[in-house]
Amino acid sequence: MNCVCKSCGAQIEDSRLVICPDCRAPLTKEVETPSMLTSEQEARLLRSVWRRLLKYTVGGLSILTIISIIVLIWSLIKLHNSALGRLEDSLVNRIKKEFEQPRIAETVNKVASDEAREILRQQVDPELKRFHDEISTSLKEIVETKERILALERELARIAELAKPPRLGLFEKKIERIDAGYKIHLTFRPSKKVPLSWIVFHARLPESSPADILDFLPASYDTGFVIAERHDWVAPNRKSARLQFQPMGVGDVMVELKVSEPTQITFQGNYGITPFTVEVKRRTDGST
Repeated sequence: MNCVCKSCGAQIEDSRLVICPDCRAPLTKEVETPSMLTSEQEARLLRSVWRRLLKYTVGGLSILTIISIIVLIWSLIKLHNSALGRLEDSLVNRIKKEFEQPRIAETVNKVASDEAREILRQQVDPELKRFHDEISTSLKEIVETKERILALERELARIAELAKPPRLGLFEKKIERIDAGYKIHLTFRPSKKVPLSWIVFHARLPESSPADILDFLPASYDTGFVIAERHDWVAPNRKSARLQFQPMGVGDVMVELKVSEPTQITFQGNYGITPFTVEVKRRTDGST
């Protein structure tokens, strides 16, 4: 720092000098005294100090206050929960004791029964009705489907029957005594009234039979049975015969076989005529 020579008043800038370079007088260093603060500076400094002091004080108090409030709230919550638990246990025990009384139990049962009945009426009954309606509809559809299937089966059976070829079944059998022996008259009835094509019959006697086949022809014209064409054949040994003819119109088919003696005869033919046997017997009095 600068010093002033007290002898000559020169300003000495070099603080290391101890002798004035001008008058060669010894130098004494004076300590600078700090300048005094103004009143305004003092007031500003005081306000700053108080502001900081208030800030630290209020801040400390705020933290303590918040901690205290948190602890208080936590204690109140714990106390409230404890009291609420005791109150709940007390109420449960009280209600349990009340429900043990016969009158209360009867009332509860009645209310529960009424409530259950109301639930059934409002919720279950509509569902049951809806289910019943669905079942009724399904059953109706099943019955209608069954009827349609039966009708279809009947129609298919009718079509199948129409598609089948006609069959001839034995309708009537007559055995008559004639001068030459015996005449067997057979009537066959067709399953359908449709024109028939060639009809073929076979007749056979046992090889051991004493009888002979005399003739095998369609029935006589006086019966109303008319044929368009015929072919007949009798074996040389007279034990078998074949008849083939084409009838005119529709209706029953009739044939006649003549044999010389009582015997057993096996017939068969087309149009579904399976083999069958006709027995010609002699009676004890000599007649058939």
